[in-house]
Amino acid sequence: MSLVLTGQVRLPSDLAGFLAYQGIVSLGWAIGFLWLHERIALRLRQRRLGSGATAAR
Repeated sequence: MSLVLTGQVRLPSDLAGFLAYQGIVSLGWAIGFLWLHERIALRLRQRRLGSGATAAR
């Protein structure tokens, strides 16, 4: 926010807290992406192979 107000680029005052927050948020996004990809890919695979693919499992 300091860039907008003062025009200077600087690191946050609590760098460790900032990096920890970014790590937590990134991990959440990664888990959500993988879960969503798994769900979508499974449905697409079943649709592409037809309904017989589930019976073969």
